[in-house]
Amino acid sequence: MLYQDAEGESQLTYSLVTSSDKADGAKIEFGTGGFRAVIGEDFTKENVQAICQAVSNIITQENKKRKVCIGYDHRFMSEKFAIWCAEVFAGNNINVDLFDSATSTPV
Repeated sequence: MLYQDAEGESQLTYSLVTSSDKADGAKIEFGTGGFRAVIGEDFTKENVQAICQAVSNIITQENKKRKVCIGYDHRFMSEKFAIWCAEVFAGNNINVDLFDSATSTPV
């Protein structure tokens, strides 16, 4: 579902069924700044990996170039989340360039 939040930013929301006990799935929200959630609640390793798996599926199904570049910043657990993403892409035979330190964007 696409809607505007109180600040007027466009938001894209969809439900993703994870391996958790939540029968209705976990809510993952994307806005202009990316994945929006509280770390440990909806921003979890499982949800980050599920998003990366979905992107991997698109890359594979659409025969896109099988390479991704992953960077991270100085925010809490950013490097760990980048590593988890890299593992998912590598597990799908997608080549990964993972920065070895925090970097600003654009690169």
